[in-house]
Amino acid sequence: MNFTNITIGRRIKIGSISILILVIMLGLVAYYQTYKIHQQTETLYEHPLKVRRALGELTQAIFLMKIDFLMLSGNTDSHSRENLIQNLTYNNVVARGQIDTLYSAFLGPQSYIDSAKATLTYWIEEGMSSSRDGLAQNQSTPHLVQSQEAHLYNGAANTLAHIKKISDFALAKSYQLFDQSRRERDTLAIQLIALVFFILVLASVINNGLLNSMRTPLAEILCAAKAFRKKNYSARSKYASRNEFGELSEAFNSLVTTIEEVLTLNEKIALISGVMIHEDDPHHFFYSTLKTLMEITTSQMASLYLLSEDKKCFEQCTSIGLDQTLPVSFLAHEQEGEFGCALATQTVTVLSAIPESTRFMYKSVYGTIVPSGIITIPVVASKEVVAIISLACVNTYSTEAVSFINAVLNTLTARFISILSTKKNQALTNILKIQNMELLAQKSELTAQSTELAEQNRELEAQKKQLDDAGKLKTSFLSNMSHELRTPLNSVIALSGVLHRKCRGKLPPEEYAYLEVIERNGRMLLALINDILDLSRIESGKEELDLNAFTAQEIVNETIQMLKPQADEHSIEMVTEFPTEPLTLVNDAHKIQHILQNILANAIKFTEKGSITSSITTTSEQIIISIKDTGIGIHPDHISFIFDEFRQADGSTSRRYGGTGLGLAIAKKYACLVGGDISVTSILGEGSTFSVFLPKSISPGVQQNVQISSQKNRIPSQSLKPTSPPSETTILVVDDSNPALIQLQDILSEEGYTVLIATGGEEALSIIEKTIPHAIILDLMMPDIDGFEVLGTIREADRTAHVPVLILTAKQITQEELNFLTRNNIHQLIQKGDINRTELCLAIQSMTHQSIPMPKPIKKQRLFSSKPTLLIVEDNPDNLLTMNALLSDNFMLITATNGQKGIDLAEQKLPDIILMDISLGGMDGITAFKTIRGKQNTAHIPIIAVTANAMLHDKEMILALGFDGYVPKPIETTTLFDTLQEALYDL
Repeated sequence: MNFTNITIGRRIKIGSISILILVIMLGLVAYYQTYKIHQQTETLYEHPLKVRRALGELTQAIFLMKIDFLMLSGNTDSHSRENLIQNLTYNNVVARGQIDTLYSAFLGPQSYIDSAKATLTYWIEEGMSSSRDGLAQNQSTPHLVQSQEAHLYNGAANTLAHIKKISDFALAKSYQLFDQSRRERDTLAIQLIALVFFILVLASVINNGLLNSMRTPLAEILCAAKAFRKKNYSARSKYASRNEFGELSEAFNSLVTTIEEVLTLNEKIALISGVMIHEDDPHHFFYSTLKTLMEITTSQMASLYLLSEDKKCFEQCTSIGLDQTLPVSFLAHEQEGEFGCALATQTVTVLSAIPESTRFMYKSVYGTIVPSGIITIPVVASKEVVAIISLACVNTYSTEAVSFINAVLNTLTARFISILSTKKNQALTNILKIQNMELLAQKSELTAQSTELAEQNRELEAQKKQLDDAGKLKTSFLSNMSHELRTPLNSVIALSGVLHRKCRGKLPPEEYAYLEVIERNGRMLLALINDILDLSRIESGKEELDLNAFTAQEIVNETIQMLKPQADEHSIEMVTEFPTEPLTLVNDAHKIQHILQNILANAIKFTEKGSITSSITTTSEQIIISIKDTGIGIHPDHISFIFDEFRQADGSTSRRYGGTGLGLAIAKKYACLVGGDISVTSILGEGSTFSVFLPKSISPGVQQNVQISSQKNRIPSQSLKPTSPPSETTILVVDDSNPALIQLQDILSEEGYTVLIATGGEEALSIIEKTIPHAIILDLMMPDIDGFEVLGTIREADRTAHVPVLILTAKQITQEELNFLTRNNIHQLIQKGDINRTELCLAIQSMTHQSIPMPKPIKKQRLFSSKPTLLIVEDNPDNLLTMNALLSDNFMLITATNGQKGIDLAEQKLPDIILMDISLGGMDGITAFKTIRGKQNTAHIPIIAVTANAMLHDKEMILALGFDGYVPKPIETTTLFDTLQEALYDL
């Protein structure tokens, strides 16, 4: 069988089917042989065996009848005779039945059976007849009995003789069948062995045929693969058929052909790469590259065009095989002719099989299209075609040539760009050589000028050094002036304050008023010094920012609350117009508050009556805070210099209202420092409007530093009075100024603290070795060991590392000093001369952790059958009217205008909840709150604080005192109702 074009699957099927057929044949033969054996067995059983069994039963029946006949012949008993006759009849039936079996099973002559049957029939009939006759004649003589017995014996013997004849034949037949069966068995065994041998031979032939049909193509393909591996790249498999081996052979040939093409292509790429790398001169490079491209692509003509310097056209640079009369330039922007498609797509374009009779005529490198194939290669640099290579062939370009061009394009482009750059560099080098010659001529002129400038620079350096020295002297002077002026001013302010408290009622009113004048003027001098230092620090560039997040509403509210007493003295109404949603700023809150404080203070000073309105608006990037007053206004001629230092509108203004003219100048400089600005509009005699423009988030380029300031650790307002600490709390005061020590000892002793005094750093360290205080108030400028060294020593020792330290100094802190204080974890920094008693006490209280909040009442779930009763304690009529309008629909309102009245109404009316303003005249809200909580019948009433102090730490401080809630001013309806709801029902 020819397996050449048969598939592998079909071959396997043929082999499998062939083996299956042989197995079926073997099964059929085995079945046939089994059937033959069964037939032999069945014949042996149905005939000899059955005949022998029938003969045995027949013989037994004859013997039984013989006995019955004998017993019947001599027996005269009728009953016995009947039994014997019944037995004879039964055995006769059995004998005849066995004869019938012999007829169906005997294989010999039927005459044997007929003779046996006839003899048996005759014997039985004669026997029965003799028995009946003898009985009838009553002949029972011995002679008669013997005659009957002889007859019976003879009849039985004759019958048995015929039966023996049948038995002998059946026995002989059985031997014959056994011999025949043995011969049949031998024959079947031989047939089966022959068939199995035939099947094995045929299966081996089929298997060898299949293996040979697969081994031959595999050997052919393997041989070709080995030859190809030995770099015989022309090796191919010669096996061809329409089966899988044929397809595998074709795939192998295709693969090695592709590999051969790739290797050839790589050799060509390596060839042209070597040519391009070894040539650096532009002209030689262009020529060698074109020549190599022609050889590899079998081109007959080649040309190179470069983009002109004005980038308007492509001009011919090098060509091989071209007629010189053909076009030497192509327009670049119009994308004309042969270069059009390449310029538009910036990819290689190929024209193939151009017929001679074509009507497609256009401008090309080769004139009217004559070649059969043209390849246009653009060289692209920075998404711009800077050169074009054109190749032409009289025949159609092969796919290998096009593949080669595409494969080498990136390398060709990179090298071309490098050569073009070299060409430009050479041109530039030539230009530079000319320019260098010109520069050499100019150098001699510049040398003379340089000598003159060097002399001028030396003079400028000397002047710069003088200016730096003057600046240092100025900084040193201001620093020393600050300390020297603050120290006596601190004494003046501190001691006048002590005398003001202690001499109340002891001096005549006129003399007692002198103390207030002294303290007020001391504070004015301190403010002037602070302004001069602020201005100096800004001009020196040493002012830095402490960035934090806050809302515009809270910073304006805090500033207004700070200056509200001054406005109240002049009966000036402070009006706010704020948007409801919080406007968040990320900036230096302290400096922005300084800006607003200066502008508001200026507005209060120059407003004799009317109001000052503070409003906030916003844009996408800025928040604008406007302060409008109804004061004297500014003359248009004076607006341009109101932000200058030491300048006011005019001389009469300064004489009438006083002041140094630094407030607005500092505000302007601070506004610029935080990334904003200030503008002003004014109408003389009607008022002015100052607008502060602030960025929502300060520019990331602004230097950020963490500073310790009164803003960072500020205690709420002056209305927050400290609770009295136990006398066991020890405060160590370290200062070399006696007035400062007297002032601090006076304040702290009245508050119940145990005060230890140290007049220098060495004495302070000596006290700390014996007694560790609960807190330390530390001055920085001391003669022996200064405060910085004392602080470092305290923090280095484990036993004092945890002690809180408050810095109280008149020194202007530098950034390095501030960083040192921050690293050593001071609690707060307070400038001397501006000590607020309440804030100082709260600061010390927070350091010693002795501020124990009032316990909140244990709430129980309450149900109100009618409106809950609300007590409002507020001394501002406008605020009281506002809260009445907001809450009257939901609550039964009771109002009190001061703290004492609020306490009385709380005891009398027992309201369900209380709104307590913190800043009350006379008894403040904190004291009223503690009094209400201290009484048994009012301790359970929830109390919510209402305050203009809206900073986060203000809220934490107020809630720490034990208030049930906190509502900042200006009041937002949603916040107010949510806080009331939580205090009343969320238990």
